[in-house]
Amino acid sequence: MVSAVGAGKSDAGVDLKFDLRGAPEVGEPVDIDVALIPRNELNQVYATFQATEGLEITKGDKTAQIEHPQVGVAITHTVTIIPRRDGVFYVSAVVLADSATESITRAFSIPVIAGTGISAPGAADAGPTHSANPTPGH
Repeated sequence: MVSAVGAGKSDAGVDLKFDLRGAPEVGEPVDIDVALIPRNELNQVYATFQATEGLEITKGDKTAQIEHPQVGVAITHTVTIIPRRDGVFYVSAVVLADSATESITRAFSIPVIAGTGISAPGAADAGPTHSANPTPGH
């Protein structure tokens, strides 16, 4: 599993790791295994997931609300997505964690490259700029 990228410097006391079960292909569902790992004592924790345009979440858009999760023990969850076109997309995870003294929200990003991703601009036109068979005498 790979660590998701957290937004900002906020520390919710929870790490988020993920693993794509396969290569995302346009129109085909693929599962993302997610693990929430509490780093300190929490009263409760849960997460919601949203996809950027071009991806659809078909299952697992929220976790159950977990009461008093064990520190260091992964809470597993599966999110199923379907890419609607080739490209680079993100699934956002918003984790809400409550401890005895505070409530914290932290956002994470899970990158998804679907199909061929995005090609460099002009890559199809990157042929030679001169003629391979110059006209004699020119």
